[in-house]
Amino acid sequence: MNQAWLDEIVLCGQRRRFMVALLVNIFFIATLLANGMTVRYFSLYFTNVKKFSVSGLCALNATCRLIIAGFAQAVRPLARRFGRANLAVMLHLLSAIFTLGIYGHTWLQPSIALACISYVLRFCCLHARDPMLYSMTMDCVPQDQRSRWAALNSLRSLSFSASAILGGYLADSYGYEFSFNITVLALIACTAIMIPVLVWFPRNEGLAAQEVNASLMSPQGAQSPPGVRAIVE
Repeated sequence: MNQAWLDEIVLCGQRRRFMVALLVNIFFIATLLANGMTVRYFSLYFTNVKKFSVSGLCALNATCRLIIAGFAQAVRPLARRFGRANLAVMLHLLSAIFTLGIYGHTWLQPSIALACISYVLRFCCLHARDPMLYSMTMDCVPQDQRSRWAALNSLRSLSFSASAILGGYLADSYGYEFSFNITVLALIACTAIMIPVLVWFPRNEGLAAQEVNASLMSPQGAQSPPGVRAIVE
């Protein structure tokens, strides 16, 4: 990536590389907190509410894992077309919608087929989104700092497990659907964290600036008028 573009000041004296990596990881942790309240109780929801058998639940999860693998590969080319930040936000919002499709809230009673499809697509969107967020972080931070940013994985795992306690309390006190509602609302609210990232890390990801810099370094670009070089600088 264009290092000069990443080193540009974007907010309060902070560089683009730091602000993008910081907000992406805050978003990552916040969405894990939201999802942690729900994920561990889907099995109970399907067995207690949808009356799934143990074998049926195992078949659903096995099928889900296989589809996730194919979906992640199918989505990869879209990152170049839409940009990683844009695609990650789209997949995130779709995961919230498909979470709603599992239980239907109060205005929809989804069939077993719709609940299963929504369940699979929810996990597909999340598992396709997370590698994009991780790659954005690793591309933005300097090489000598990548290990410390990678160490945030332990904090993500902790946040995911810790929120399950709150989800269990809400499910026991108010029912599964109430805890699912909180998760959907939290996921939608977390999208606000990514709004600055969409501005600072657009679809071209600094490619336009890199091409202009390369043209100025070429023999033809060396003859560019001073005004053009001033704009780039």
